[in-house]
Amino acid sequence: MLLRADLHTLFDLGLVTVLPYGTVRVAPDLRGSEYEEFDERQIRRPIDAGHVPLREALAEHNSFCGWLD
Repeated sequence: MLLRADLHTLFDLGLVTVLPYGTVRVAPDLRGSEYEEFDERQIRRPIDAGHVPLREALAEHNSFCGWLD
């Protein structure tokens, strides 16, 4: 996934994630911040199907996010 630098850092830290069907989730620790606006938004799907994030990889990242319900 192509993310801007700050979102990529938050993704790496497990504070932002994407559910396997493309919904963005933001950790409760970021409530009240500029990132809260991304919570529950859908990512744009790439035109090229070869660039779509793997659902398995997203699910693995989600398991890293202990705050995710």
